[in-house]
Amino acid sequence: MLLIRRSESVSSHKGQIAFPGGRWEKTDGSYLETALRETQEELGEKVCPHVLGALPSVTTHSTGYLIYPFVGLLEEPLMLKPDRWEVAEVLVFPLALFSYPTRHSPLEFVSGNDLVWGATARIINHFINILRKEKLP
Repeated sequence: MLLIRRSESVSSHKGQIAFPGGRWEKTDGSYLETALRETQEELGEKVCPHVLGALPSVTTHSTGYLIYPFVGLLEEPLMLKPDRWEVAEVLVFPLALFSYPTRHSPLEFVSGNDLVWGATARIINHFINILRKEKLP
């Protein structure tokens, strides 16, 4: 699962681990277009995920942002060129990290020194629950 660590330059959620994404703009025809545009802005123009579908919206508790998450697959090799103003680090975690109840709580996941919590953890938890119901690996 690909996540980013937000830079200290952004206006909110500085240094937090999150999915690529950002604010809707007037030129965006849909929230999916917003997600794809923001992903390309943050990770590089050659990044074009194969979109599998949408997940239910989630609200951040601290800032009240409403997030419309989408699930997509990126093909390897990844050709990432992160925008250093927005992205401090690109992180790739094995899906298994988020799959076992003994290794996480529904509100946070830990891998080494990396803590995934809040809205990002809730989105991941929802996605994992869908995978379990569909009996996907």
